[in-house]
Amino acid sequence: MQSKHKPRLTNPEHLPRRPLWLLQGPQPLTEPPTAWFSGPERISGGWWDGERVHRDYYIAQLRSGQLAWVFRDVREGWFIHGWFG
Repeated sequence: MQSKHKPRLTNPEHLPRRPLWLLQGPQPLTEPPTAWFSGPERISGGWWDGERVHRDYYIAQLRSGQLAWVFRDVREGWFIHGWFG
């Protein structure tokens, strides 16, 4: 019989810094994460071409148990940008 409990990460320092799969484009985060494992990591750029990006990235676990690379856009809210394996 398999346990219905999702495994909890107890050693977040062993997580990779970047996700294995990046989404084609960021998708809105529709539910709050159940756990946070790292962050914020501020990434900004685009100042040179007028497409300014200013985001705070986190590694978070969603209700489904998946680990996601999420960020907060200061103007538009929370988004998923990638998935960890």
